[in-house]
Amino acid sequence: MLGKLMCKLNLGHKWHVERTEDGTRYRRCTRCGKDEDDSGGSRLIMDAGG
Repeated sequence: MLGKLMCKLNLGHKWHVERTEDGTRYRRCTRCGKDEDDSGGSRLIMDAGG
């Protein structure tokens, strides 16, 4: 329940990397389903290879 409250208040999401059909990566919260937007403090997702 605390996790859902954190999501609702936009204080803490549990991000998971997803892929679109064309292979583009994005992050989606596993608790509330919100997609992370690129309007500010989002972190860049990089391949493990560099």
